Amino acid sequence: MKCASYTRTVSCLRDGDIPKDIINQQNQKIQEYIKRKNWTLVKKYSDRKKDEFEDTAFLQMKQDAIGREFDCVVIDSMFRCGRNANVAAELFRNMFVPAGIYFAVVEDDFCSCEVSDGETNTYLEEKVKEYRSFTVNADMRKYNETKKFPKYGYRYKDGKMELEIDPYAAENVRKIFQLICDGKSFKEAANVMTEEGIMSSGNYIDKLWGRKVRNPNEPWKRDQIKRIVYNRLYLGEWTRTIDAKKVTIPCPRIIDEDTFNKAKTVLAGKLPDNHSRRIPTCNPFAGKIFDKESGIPLKLYPHQRLKIQVFRVSYPKPEEIKYERGHIPYEEVYSNVCKLITREIKAAERISEMIGTLEWQYEKEKQIQKIKDSAQIIFRKMLEVEGRNLPLYQAMRAGHISEEEYEIQKAQNIHKFAEYDEMLQQYLEQLEDVEKCYSGKNPWIVLFAKAELPEEVKREEVKKWIDRIDCIKYEYVEICFKYQEWKEKFPRKWFEEERYGTKK
Repeated sequence: MKCASYTRTVSCLRDGDIPKDIINQQNQKIQEYIKRKNWTLVKKYSDRKKDEFEDTAFLQMKQDAIGREFDCVVIDSMFRCGRNANVAAELFRNMFVPAGIYFAVVEDDFCSCEVSDGETNTYLEEKVKEYRSFTVNADMRKYNETKKFPKYGYRYKDGKMELEIDPYAAENVRKIFQLICDGKSFKEAANVMTEEGIMSSGNYIDKLWGRKVRNPNEPWKRDQIKRIVYNRLYLGEWTRTIDAKKVTIPCPRIIDEDTFNKAKTVLAGKLPDNHSRRIPTCNPFAGKIFDKESGIPLKLYPHQRLKIQVFRVSYPKPEEIKYERGHIPYEEVYSNVCKLITREIKAAERISEMIGTLEWQYEKEKQIQKIKDSAQIIFRKMLEVEGRNLPLYQAMRAGHISEEEYEIQKAQNIHKFAEYDEMLQQYLEQLEDVEKCYSGKNPWIVLFAKAELPEEVKREEVKKWIDRIDCIKYEYVEICFKYQEWKEKFPRKWFEEERYGTKK
């Protein structure tokens, strides 16, 4: 079997210093592997720059693969193949495997010619998952370990990740604890701080960190007092994320433990003040319901004469809104929304029951074949463009065209090849979408097929299931549910019994 090798200086795992002989190390392992397999090495590709975005040789390998200049490419590791393991996996999964070109990974003793396509895809998915897990964890760990969050009462010492006491704010923290220990509620303590002209904690932090102070006279809020009183940071216990774990490290204390515990004891013996009782909203559709024609949000208002809640636009009413009805009752909207949610759930249940049926498989294969036919046309055009390069080069060497004309035409070929390559990638993404759509992983099916309509539809269900509610002339509503784009990939005939709007 004719094979090529690909080596790379930079690993996408960012694993410390790069050995000076890293290319030689990879070449040696690859050559030993090829020798053991009794294959023939016909091409070598190597991205030697210490640049994580370098992929000149990788792209050349991709073009040569389209020209079928080798049967298999051998790499040392999936993490030293192209810019990252995700890019490499996409190349192998979407181009090499369909075209019958193999790949071998020395590090894992894996070769796609020795396993099924399903096993190959599983291997690639595992490598992509490993790469993404490393990347996310590394980035999050770095962010959490280096991000400096404002701490009222403290400053960061000389730009280091070390806290020191801010005398002005620390004195205010002590005052707040004393007010609570003296029997003040959160609201009462907030009022005292405001009346004494002490800058609110939010404004003080904005000023300390060089941010714009929007309202210099902003009063203290009860929640600001509450966060301070229950924060163990002031006992010298600083919680940080280090190596992806929450750890508590010491810092200067502002409050002694007796004062901290006394404040908690006093609070425990007090009834919560009125502002601590959250009054639940009676409008689960706030921010989600609009007048369809104008796009203006609808607000909930009490109707004085009818003694009911109604949805309408805020006054003064825009001139273009001249409907026969002047509003739509809340109960009417609520009832219609419940009916539409129930209908959506039942539709998702019907579709989920079709998974794996002959009709399901037929429709899936029909869509896949349509995309593949279009992709094959683009693939042939890419081969045609690639085939122009060698004759063009020979024409230049023979003196039939100038070197300048050669470079111009070559650049045109490269540009056209890149256009086709982008189109091919779009088709490959469409194939992935079809595979995902016609599976149990379809986001619309996942969200709605096992959903249950609660006795009372609340804000959390609306946010979870609905993107937008449109009111048509205050007569009925239409709903744009979440993940509709995944539902619309199915044939419309499967939803013939379904209506999107519920009229009065």
